[in-house]
Amino acid sequence: MSQESFKPFETFDHTADVGIIARGRTRRELFANAARGMFSIITDISKVSGAIQLPIRIEAEGAEELLISWLRELLYLYSTRYLVCTDFEFSDLSDTGLDCDAGSGPLEKPDSARTEIKAVTYHGLEVKHENDLWTAKVIFDI
Repeated sequence: MSQESFKPFETFDHTADVGIIARGRTRRELFANAARGMFSIITDISKVSGAIQLPIRIEAEGAEELLISWLRELLYLYSTRYLVCTDFEFSDLSDTGLDCDAGSGPLEKPDSARTEIKAVTYHGLEVKHENDLWTAKVIFDI
């Protein structure tokens, strides 16, 4: 797949769950696309404005754990405040930590969410860097 034509993310069904395959030319782009992929399962992200800036800082023991912690933090913000994050400005991102300002907006009608994600899982988790393209596979419990 050429870098110019890759899809930022796509969803797939998995038994009673749903997953995403996210892609990025950089690790930052991968993490942003994974977040957008997760939120696209919940709602139509094109209707969310990123007017609210939220600082997010996470530390983890490795790249896969960092991705899971990142998505879990964003899901927590959605679950507790109905905030959908769509824009991301990373000031730092390594294998063990990230520092990001996330542009977020409220879900206009929380009861209009398409799918409720209960949890981000480690099941089938993959994070790869091949041929100058980062990819991640993540499955969500719905």
